[in-house]
Amino acid sequence: MWDFNVQLWEKKYKYKDESTPEDTFRRVANAIGKTKEEKEEFFKLLIEGRFLAGGRILAYAGTDLPLGHPYLVIRDVEDLAKYLNKEVSKKCITK
Repeated sequence: MWDFNVQLWEKKYKYKDESTPEDTFRRVANAIGKTKEEKEEFFKLLIEGRFLAGGRILAYAGTDLPLGHPYLVIRDVEDLAKYLNKEVSKKCITK
């Protein structure tokens, strides 16, 4: 199973010199967070699995590639709003 996950990450989400999925999470967190604290908190949410970014976000956030429609899958709306100080879009799907 792990080999499949790595192959999927390499094929769909890995960008340029990223060597681990954690590198991808760092890229996404840096693209979305505004302050150093927000970036760190967002990275922590991604690593802990408390926030699940959609495939387009993982593939395009923080890259020079064009981003399509930003849909996100999240588990805890209040945590996301708290860490990012933003109102969560209705385009989000919660579980």
